[in-house]
Amino acid sequence: MKLPSDLYAAEAQLLTAVLAAFNKKPKGRWSAEIRFEGLRIMPVALRLWEQLANSSIGANL
Repeated sequence: MKLPSDLYAAEAQLLTAVLAAFNKKPKGRWSAEIRFEGLRIMPVALRLWEQLANSSIGANL
């Protein structure tokens, strides 16, 4: 897998991975690591949630 060049590319890869994990319906815990200096996690989490809510998964807060 190619490393993302910016935060939005990393978010797209994260969304792809999360959707793939949900579709496999595995049990257990998942983790994701995004390393960007000075990263504020709340905007990233909200964008991910919004994309998941609009997907076939239908995430709820």
